[in-house]
Amino acid sequence: MRTTIAVVAGALIAGGFAASSPADAKAQLSCHLVRDAANDTHIGTPQAAVPSDEPALDILAADVAVDRRWVTVAVDVRSLEQSSNPAVVEGPWRWSVRFTAAGTTYIFHARLGQGGVFGEVLRTTVLDDSTDSSMDFGPMVRSTVHLDQQRRQVRMTVPRKALDPLGGVALGERLTGLHAYSWHEHTSYTEYFNQPGGEYDLADKATSTASYVAGAASCVKPGS
Repeated sequence: MRTTIAVVAGALIAGGFAASSPADAKAQLSCHLVRDAANDTHIGTPQAAVPSDEPALDILAADVAVDRRWVTVAVDVRSLEQSSNPAVVEGPWRWSVRFTAAGTTYIFHARLGQGGVFGEVLRTTVLDDSTDSSMDFGPMVRSTVHLDQQRRQVRMTVPRKALDPLGGVALGERLTGLHAYSWHEHTSYTEYFNQPGGEYDLADKATSTASYVAGAASCVKPGS
């Protein structure tokens, strides 16, 4: 009888661990740190902005994910398929993600326009958050950009060590001040700099008070 009770108790304990593990893993997974409503893109100056319908610039969520090798940021949008509506403004476009780590504020940019896709990471100084004014400065680190139509996601990735000259993102460091932006670009690539440049206006933005600890599990795979 004692043996039977022990076996049953052992089975209940094992079952308890099995039942709690998925819930615990799910609770620890970082996902959609930044969230934004759909159908809220606009075009024009802040004083004369008018609604637009631009799925590729319509931010739904954003994340940052870090592991031993990579730092990856992601922007989820409504769609990355080119619109067939001639009334919709088509590129050039830019998507950006900003965060602060150990006192350094980074901004990741992904640009799509004449010449293809271009990605970079810079340090940035926020001049006025209320007007989304900031000043980016180097040294510039090139990033890999993945426009994932299936997941409707723009991902930007750099090797973690590549950010060391800018300040670095250490494992265990808490990343704060998450912002996501999408923009219209008014000028194309310049031959002199071999990269895009010029003026932009804001199409959509999303902010969050959530934070992320570098190295924590995320629904975005670092390096993807």
